[in-house]
Amino acid sequence: MRLYGNWRINDSLRIYSEGIFADVTDDDQTYLPRPIDRNFGDFLNLFVDVGLNDSLTARVGRQELQYGAERLISPLDWANTRRTFDGARLLYREDGWASDVFYTYFVPVIPNRLDEPDYKQTFYGWYNTFTVNENLAVDAYYIGYDDRRDQSGSDFSIHTCGLRLNGALTDDWLFEMEGGPQFGRQSGLGLNQEAAFGTIGVGRKLGDVLPWTPTLWCYYDYASGNAGGGDFNRFNDLFPLGHKYFGFIDAAKRQNVEAPNLLLTIKPHQKIDLLFWYWHIMANQAGDIIPSIGGTPPQSTTSKDFGDELDLTAKYSIGPRSNVLLGYSHFWRGNKILAPADADFTYAQWELNFKPWVAISDAR
Repeated sequence: MRLYGNWRINDSLRIYSEGIFADVTDDDQTYLPRPIDRNFGDFLNLFVDVGLNDSLTARVGRQELQYGAERLISPLDWANTRRTFDGARLLYREDGWASDVFYTYFVPVIPNRLDEPDYKQTFYGWYNTFTVNENLAVDAYYIGYDDRRDQSGSDFSIHTCGLRLNGALTDDWLFEMEGGPQFGRQSGLGLNQEAAFGTIGVGRKLGDVLPWTPTLWCYYDYASGNAGGGDFNRFNDLFPLGHKYFGFIDAAKRQNVEAPNLLLTIKPHQKIDLLFWYWHIMANQAGDIIPSIGGTPPQSTTSKDFGDELDLTAKYSIGPRSNVLLGYSHFWRGNKILAPADADFTYAQWELNFKPWVAISDAR
C-alpha cells in the first residue's frame, strides 16, 4: 500500500512525500520472501522542489527515477516494493525539451527499519528528451554508476551513453531504436569494462485490416556478453524494469543476451486488453552465463540456446481507478540451462488507485 501527500506552498516551492507498506503471506511456508518483497513502513519519496525559474526546478531528497522505456532506469513498479534514491536533481522543461541532471545514492530496502542510502553506490547522469513532433521523440543520455561495496563482482565504475528514437513512420507503422556503449573499470576484477547494448523494433497497427485494433511489434534485443581476452564485456543493465523484458518469468536479464521477440496487443472490448509476447533467448557468448533476476541457474558454457518463453496476459478495467490482471507464462529451457525442468508462472492481480481528499493550505 502506498500513500502520498503533495503540498504546493506557492508557485516556487513544493514538498512531496510518499510512503509504502509491503508484506507477503505464506501460510504453508514454502515461499521464502526476497529482500524486495517486504518493507514494513518507509518513504519512497520525500523531497523538496524549488522553482528556480519558469523552466528550471531543483529537487532535493528521496526520489524515484524513471526514464525512457525503463530499460536502464526504473522505479521497478512490478516488485512488491519499489526502487528509490537519495540525492539531488535539476529538471529543465521547455518547448519540447526535457533535460535532467541527477546525482544520487541508491537506497536498498531494509524491511524492519527505515531505509538508508548506500553511500558506496553512487548513481548519476544527464538524461535528455526532445519531442521533435507528434511522430518522433529522441532521448540522449549519459549514466554513471559507481559501486564500491566489498563484494564479489562489485567495486566498479561504469559509464553508459545511449540514444533512443521512438515514433511513427506513418499512421500505421511504428518504430523504436535504443542502444549505446558502456565503458569504465571493473576494479574488483582488475579489468576494463567494454560492453554495449541495443534494441530495434518495428510495429504495425492492424486495425485497418483486422478487428479488435491489434498492434504487432517485431523486436530484436542485444546486450554483450563476456568474451574473455583482457576486457570485461558483459553489459550491466543498471537499475531497469527487468520484469518487462525477456519474459515475465524473469529467467534472463539484459546481459549476454540476444533475443528476437514478437509482441501482439489486442483490445476486443473497451475494458479488455490482451497481450501475447513470444521470446527466443540466446546467449551472446556461449562461454558466459545469462544472469537471472531471481537467481541464476547452472548453465552450460558451450551452448548459446537459453530457451523460449510465451507470455499471456488479460487485463479488465473495472473502472477508471481499478483493474484486474490475469497472467500465464511458460518457459521452455534450452541446452544452455542445466536445470531438469521447464518453468510455469500463473498469477492474478487486483489494482486499486484511490485518491483521498486532503486539503493543505498555507494559512497566513
